[in-house]
Amino acid sequence: MNSFLRIVVVLLLVAAPARAQDDTQGTVRGTVVAEDGGSIPGASVALHTDDADSTLVTGAATADDGSFVIENVPADRYYLRVSYIGYASAIRPDIAVSDEQTTVNVGEVTIRQRSEQLDNVEVTAERQYMQVEPEMTTYSPQNQPALVGGSARSVLEDIPSLRVDIAGNISFRGNEGVAIHINGSPTPLSGEALTSFLESLSAQEVNRVEVISNPSVARNPEGTGGIVNIVLADDAEIGWGGGVSASADTRGRLNGSGNAHYGSGPWKAYFNYGARYDQDEQSGFRYRENLYLDPTTYLEQDRWEQESGLSHTGRLSLDYNPSESNTFSLSSVLSYRGDETEEMREYSELDEDQELTERYNRRTNAEETDFSMEYEFEYSHVWTPREHEFDLEMEYEEDHESEDETYVHYALPLDASNDVADTLTSRQTAIETEDEREVSLEADYQRALGESFDMEAGYDGEFEWQDSRYDSESVTGGPVDTLGAELNRDNSFLYAEQTHSLYSTLEGELGDFGAKLGLRAESAITRFDQETQGTSYDNNYFSFFPSVHLSYQIGKSNTFKASYSKRVRRPSTWQLNPLGSYDDPTFRRVGNPSLTPEYTHSFELGYTRPGSKYTISLSPYYRYTVDEISWSERLTEDGVTILTFENFSTEDSYGAELVGSLTLDEWLKSNASFNAYKQVTDGSNLSSSLSSDAIGFRTRASFNAEVGWGVTVQASQHYRSPMDIPGGRRDARTRTNTAIQKKLFSNRAKLNVHVSDVFGTRGSVVERRSERYFRRYSREPSSRDVRVTFRYTFGGGGGDGGRRRGRGRWR
Repeated sequence: MNSFLRIVVVLLLVAAPARAQDDTQGTVRGTVVAEDGGSIPGASVALHTDDADSTLVTGAATADDGSFVIENVPADRYYLRVSYIGYASAIRPDIAVSDEQTTVNVGEVTIRQRSEQLDNVEVTAERQYMQVEPEMTTYSPQNQPALVGGSARSVLEDIPSLRVDIAGNISFRGNEGVAIHINGSPTPLSGEALTSFLESLSAQEVNRVEVISNPSVARNPEGTGGIVNIVLADDAEIGWGGGVSASADTRGRLNGSGNAHYGSGPWKAYFNYGARYDQDEQSGFRYRENLYLDPTTYLEQDRWEQESGLSHTGRLSLDYNPSESNTFSLSSVLSYRGDETEEMREYSELDEDQELTERYNRRTNAEETDFSMEYEFEYSHVWTPREHEFDLEMEYEEDHESEDETYVHYALPLDASNDVADTLTSRQTAIETEDEREVSLEADYQRALGESFDMEAGYDGEFEWQDSRYDSESVTGGPVDTLGAELNRDNSFLYAEQTHSLYSTLEGELGDFGAKLGLRAESAITRFDQETQGTSYDNNYFSFFPSVHLSYQIGKSNTFKASYSKRVRRPSTWQLNPLGSYDDPTFRRVGNPSLTPEYTHSFELGYTRPGSKYTISLSPYYRYTVDEISWSERLTEDGVTILTFENFSTEDSYGAELVGSLTLDEWLKSNASFNAYKQVTDGSNLSSSLSSDAIGFRTRASFNAEVGWGVTVQASQHYRSPMDIPGGRRDARTRTNTAIQKKLFSNRAKLNVHVSDVFGTRGSVVERRSERYFRRYSREPSSRDVRVTFRYTFGGGGGDGGRRRGRGRWR
């Protein structure tokens, strides 16, 4: 680590005098003000060449009084762009810097609220990485060198407060009940299907990520940890353009994508296709003491897995604006992924004296395909922008998964130095399929009530069906080429769920005070049919979901927020299905059909201060969860660990998050986050050992340095502290990433080299203990790699990257 930091410092020190040697000619200064004459601190001011390429040359952020100074400006002709959250961008043309005029004062540049657009075309400057808004924090990954050539999953891994574990589970501030939205709509994908989709989607296709800790009732209440909305780039400006990208890394992974957009008159179109070949290796171990038996016995397991696959993702969107008031939109996403997996598990069983009593291994070969499709239609009618609007959205989604698996079981000699298989003792084959469909309909109406208040009301309906089947054949002893059906392991279940919601919000401003109140009423109807066991489970319930958002602004630089929302986390089908996996004879995961939804009451305070050189945000929070859905383990008499899910009584989570960005110089920027929290889990309704009282923290820091000659260097560091969990403890985790990027061909191309997990420290170890067993297990991914990416763009720029759902003054 020390040597790496020394290299970065040397690069920065070398670059500083190099930049000072540029032939700079002049200075551009001015002041950014609002329509009412008030100053605008923290606005983005960008200087572009006044030619066909419209190249971004340099820029600055306004000071607390709204003033800005851009120094070291070469002699040329430029135009100025000014942008700020909640305001339409402004352009100041015809700025000339020459030997005769080295200082240009553009005077006051007035920007207007977004309710008025500039000639129906909104022009935005280069978006900052982090933007704090009343209901959300927005992260824009386009200018992060470490993400070039990566996937949408790597984008989420880079965001403060979010954690993506090795299995692809996403958590926010330690809460795994996060709802993932794509372009403002909840995605039906979960588990491995969601992980596969995020890994198949190129990072370049992610325009921004909106992290919403306390959403209003106008958004779906699913997800007790809040909402992570991934907004894909799909709105094209007038004209045409596009880009291509290709990458390769030292782990043998390849990625290629291309996109094109076109806009003319009332039509806009966008298309993207990406292909990605992935290879992944990981290893791990399990150690277990069986305290159920007397005397105690021991089990050791070593695991190795290699996975490879090719995925294809295509997206197409089409917008038609026959008039300023009407917009029709169609979009579609098709995704296909094929995987092959090889896995080896080696087992050693030991007696009370730690002497070997049995050795065997189990080899798995699996082929999996996953095909998903999504179709969306949207109609918008605008009487008065942001004051009187109607939006209708219909969506249909399908996902089809199929996996063929073969398991073979070999006995090994007790001599641990001899790993040659001795006897083939059993063989099993399995075919697993899952078909899922979802239809959703949402209607939203917004109307201004006078000068200071808005109301919003709507209907949200979702219908979901899932058909999952597991068919297995096996043979134990005798001729292993003769398979017979395993009726006790076959698994077939159907799941159907529909929800109907009505919601309404009232939003207003009185001077510097703002408030948004909302209430959603929801009826849920669910049915779970376990055909193999001949059982059915109905779980219908009715819920109210209130939300409150308050804000108070002091000047232009200090904003205080307070919010409350009630959220729900519904159990997924794999958490409900009582017949689980059989790929490991000593460890099984099964569902619990008696699970009920968990509800979380989330309270949050917030303070935000943007400045000319920094932005700082502090958010204390408290979450109270009832009927928390959590992991639970038990050991059977025959030595099989059963991992299932239970409704724990309650969980209290306290914490505070500090996020900040700092511009040390125009060429050196940084951002960091620190989140400390305490979790008190009450699992006494199940067992006293499942209650815990734990303190932990997470921190992340990154630096971006533009060292000259079009080169940018980035380094980031992540750390998660060790922490007690119900029934056990997990260890610390750390990760270091670095990247360097070079701009080429008048900034049309970028060459990027990224080193992931520099020190190979991303693995994890977890321990669990009960009266019947002690278990320690680890997962060690091969996450260290070097990735090289080349990206080239052509034609015009690509718009703001997507529509925002849920209109309102605060949006």
